[in-house]
Amino acid sequence: MKQFLISHRGYTDTPQSMVFMSDDAVDSHHKPILKNIVAAFQWLVTGNNEGDNLFLHYSGHGAQSKSKISGAMVDCLVPLDYESAGCIDADFLHRCIVHALPAGVKLTVVMDCCHSGTMLELPYTYRPSAEDGTMMRKEQLQKVVDEVTSLFARGLNFNSVLSSLGDVHGLLSDVAELGGLFPHRSDVDVRGYKHEHFVESVDGAVEEKSVVVISGCRDDQTSADTVVQGYGNTGALSYAIMSKLKESDDTTYDGLLKHVRDFMEQSKLTQIPQLSCGMEVEPTGSFEF
Repeated sequence: MKQFLISHRGYTDTPQSMVFMSDDAVDSHHKPILKNIVAAFQWLVTGNNEGDNLFLHYSGHGAQSKSKISGAMVDCLVPLDYESAGCIDADFLHRCIVHALPAGVKLTVVMDCCHSGTMLELPYTYRPSAEDGTMMRKEQLQKVVDEVTSLFARGLNFNSVLSSLGDVHGLLSDVAELGGLFPHRSDVDVRGYKHEHFVESVDGAVEEKSVVVISGCRDDQTSADTVVQGYGNTGALSYAIMSKLKESDDTTYDGLLKHVRDFMEQSKLTQIPQLSCGMEVEPTGSFEF
């Protein structure tokens, strides 16, 4: 990812513009232990001006732990020294990164780790299709309509009941799945955004910030590594994003999400990448950072 940012996105690796951490770093300040990671987050969101574009990439271990605030299970990052220092949970990440981000500054985040679906606790999650992202709404609706038409065309009289029971059971299953595609308006809006209900300020108001996160999987899933020629062992999400952006600089939010989901399916990986935002963005708008 570091080389991609330099060669394809115009970033420089000077200490003033980029901080890179790895387990095998020689400099102890660049090892991804808890205090170094937190210091890097603070460095990232400090000293910026309106109009600045920031980028954060995390490819490592993710887990779930009990929130110190709510007591519920929350996503968390696992630093190198987690056994002694503990993990960095999503509540803290939101306060440290999102809340601290100055107005007018844009932040793009790639979270390539397990349990990363809502890692930064942003108010909106983009859900353009079924919960698992495998079938668009209109395709699923047509499937149910076709099944209903077929059943009634054959008739459901006594003689055909036994042969039709399996079809009816399959239809009911599809109808149940379809119900998940059309949630209540307060859940997912017409553009496909689900409004998450994280408490984001003292008074509970939604704190909208220009933050976009592409995560490797849903909160209840794990993210895989993959071995790619020329890349070696790398996170599947990271590779999928880089391959798409190398192919074309002109890609949209929903186009990128579709590409990375297709990549997972073609690679026979069960993880389903997610897109969450600090404020609603146009899904067909250009993905830029």
